Amino acid sequence: MDAEVMLTEPWTILTSQDNLLPLCVQALDHHISTLCNETYLVELGGLPLLMAIYQQYKNNSSVCKMICRILARICSHQEFLPQVFSSGWIGILAMWLESEDQHLSLLAGQSLANLDRDDMTQAHYGRHVVPLYPTYRAHQPLVDVVFVHGLLGSVLSTWRQRDSTHSAILGLQKEDIMEDTCRRRRHSSDEHTEEYLTTMTELTDSEWDQIGSDFEFVFTDFPLHCKTQSCQRFTLSGSDSQVRQQGN
Repeated sequence: MDAEVMLTEPWTILTSQDNLLPLCVQALDHHISTLCNETYLVELGGLPLLMAIYQQYKNNSSVCKMICRILARICSHQEFLPQVFSSGWIGILAMWLESEDQHLSLLAGQSLANLDRDDMTQAHYGRHVVPLYPTYRAHQPLVDVVFVHGLLGSVLSTWRQRDSTHSAILGLQKEDIMEDTCRRRRHSSDEHTEEYLTTMTELTDSEWDQIGSDFEFVFTDFPLHCKTQSCQRFTLSGSDSQVRQQGN
């Protein structure tokens, strides 16, 4: 969203002493927007002066919008956070963030977001970019979580999570996982294509049942010092669902 176009105010003609300060703020707003002199404003002590003007014109929406624009440009420099805080503007920006006036609330959200050093995203919003949602950080990150799995593992399981007495992986039986996987096949909304896919699946299963009974696979990681009375499986029949899955 283009903040400069959205928040531009028409110029006011000096008619009395009462609108002298608002005109000065308007000129300052224009001076900063065209020449990018917000750094000089902070270094010359302009933030406390703006606060004094705000206290006098806090009920003047036009003046508040101009001050908010000036603050948004200052807050785009995160190094000015101490000066913004010490001059009391953080509380004012937080109040404007809840304002029903979108001109104030959106620019206040931009200003606070650019000053937020603890935000994990470290997003920076330029002067022509205004965040619409979320307008503030909703939660504080507590810890970084890193998932590490074994060499033979995956995102959901790892071989280090198993022991010699249980075959369950994360509460799921390994055999069920393999059987469910090999049952999957492609589907089609076309009647003839669906019939063809069904026939090919049945034919493939039949071929594996006939061929698989003639051979078996021996695991390549066969334990060298395994006990002869071990009841673990060290081979797979050619018709086993796991072998069939690899063939498909």
